[in-house]
Amino acid sequence: MAKNSLERYTHYYERWASNQSSRQKALADLQQMQTVHLGKLSDAQCQPETQLKFITDAWLQIVECRRVLKWTYAYGYYLPD
Repeated sequence: MAKNSLERYTHYYERWASNQSSRQKALADLQQMQTVHLGKLSDAQCQPETQLKFITDAWLQIVECRRVLKWTYAYGYYLPD
């Protein structure tokens, strides 16, 4: 009983923590993309950075999805078996 309970907790916690880590990495990647890569891409494509706003929006969507996915594991843990 205790072993199953611990395994179940570990299962959900590891996935929660993994998504937390992935979200933090996505935020760091977003910051790097905004400060370094967006300007280079703008110059290479001869487009103003305002035309490339969809890239930033996509990264923000990834960050939000990681947040939602992370908390589904906390929710799933408390669902009845």
